[in-house]
Amino acid sequence: MPNIYYCQSSHRGWGMLRAVVSLEEGKCLLKLYSSHYVGQEFPKLTVDSAADFAILRIFDEEPYEEYRVGFHRFDADIGRIEEAVRTCTIHH
Repeated sequence: MPNIYYCQSSHRGWGMLRAVVSLEEGKCLLKLYSSHYVGQEFPKLTVDSAADFAILRIFDEEPYEEYRVGFHRFDADIGRIEEAVRTCTIHH
């Protein structure tokens, strides 16, 4: 099952697990908001990184046809992803 992490500057770059979602909920989130693939290892925050962002991890046991296994960073801010998480989990 995909995991969603929030990375916030106030937590010194550590990713905080926000939710474990179903495959369908993960697909819903990836369709609602654009994202980009950042690799198979959890991304490291750098000084020039955006302050706060959300990441969805797809495990190799559950590949999506249209998305690669690994970490996908959402382009939207955490507040919008939080709304989407609630919307996707409510409707499924």
